[in-house]
Amino acid sequence: MRPHVLSARPFIVGVVLFFVILCQPLLADVTGTILGTVVDSSGAVVVGASVMLRNPDTGYIHSVKTDATGSFPFLSVPIGKGYVVEVENPGFEKMFQSDIKLLVNQSYRVDFHLQVGKVSERVTVSATSVQVESTSTQLGDVIEDTKMTAVPLSAVTLILWACSLV
Repeated sequence: MRPHVLSARPFIVGVVLFFVILCQPLLADVTGTILGTVVDSSGAVVVGASVMLRNPDTGYIHSVKTDATGSFPFLSVPIGKGYVVEVENPGFEKMFQSDIKLLVNQSYRVDFHLQVGKVSERVTVSATSVQVESTSTQLGDVIEDTKMTAVPLSAVTLILWACSLV
């Protein structure tokens, strides 16, 4: 009788699968979400309003229309600062909010109250108010890039290095 010899192939496959599963959360997207609603001066939702998100610094541009509830979502938006959200609809003044800073995994909410007006009028809303997370019950903290660079390297470096090999 031949002695039973174990093959190394299942072991190698198991190790590779382990690292793929372990590294999956570390390779997550670095994005956030910008969402809101558009209503008129009486509080009625504005359906079909054009909403544009742009970042003049990076050239990022994305447009959507408000849905039946007056809501608009911008999902998987790259983090950064200097975002501008513009809203326009025929018969209403064009409005925008600028200087939006989007952090990792943040849901930034911006609502617009359109006023009846001429097409040529433009109303500016500045983004100086503090944002409160009202769209998620998730507990956590948004980590800014300056905090991330201050974190000392540790065993995480070894894990990230192993993930880059996969």
